[in-house]
Amino acid sequence: MGSAGIGKTTMGATFPAPIFIQTEDGLGKIDVPNFPLSKSFDDVMGALHALLNEDHDYKSVIVDSIDWLQMLIYKHTCQKAGQQSIESFGYGKGYTEALTYWRDYIDLLNRLRDEKGMVTCQLAHSQQIEVKPPNVEPFHQWQLKLHKHSHALIKEHCDLLGFCDVKTSIVKSETAGGKAYQKAKSDGKRYIYCNKSPERDTKNRYQIETEIEMTWDALVGAIKGETAKVKEKVDA
Repeated sequence: MGSAGIGKTTMGATFPAPIFIQTEDGLGKIDVPNFPLSKSFDDVMGALHALLNEDHDYKSVIVDSIDWLQMLIYKHTCQKAGQQSIESFGYGKGYTEALTYWRDYIDLLNRLRDEKGMVTCQLAHSQQIEVKPPNVEPFHQWQLKLHKHSHALIKEHCDLLGFCDVKTSIVKSETAGGKAYQKAKSDGKRYIYCNKSPERDTKNRYQIETEIEMTWDALVGAIKGETAKVKEKVDA
């Protein structure tokens, strides 16, 4: 996940032999194999079924983006139930009903991984949410731009949920008159942060504790490196 324009789609294009399933028109001038723009949930599922059932040389499927997919799922949920909007079901019921279709989608991703050996990558925009823990003061956190039910399901499913951002540091400076102030400084390099922290709702199952450059090579290198360390500890 990350803000618009941070380079999520560009990174997805660096994955091995990728093909994109687009729910938004975000490829721009990036020349990479892709299905026609999905305008319905059935379009997305049709693309996933095609990858599962047909012979092809693609090694990665990139869904871009799942927050736009959420809108397609809500529209599909309403059509199936004869409702005007996701709110028309009654308090919270529409969002719960939509999870049925989210699970169908996740099941196909799992099958592509298990039966076709494909890497599955889901891109998403981010949003700031106020978190109110019971024992500390409230704080703001970057999270997936999804409804809380969708967010919980996607987060549980992911092996790695990363936040894409530029590395920023706060430096002290002072005016010509000697008045001290702080300013943000960045070298412009973009990274994936996937270790848990208060400012971002991220996770990974590979014990990665440091930021990763936004490329496939850097990502898989970190995964393999951490996996090797874990194996050595187990063997010991």
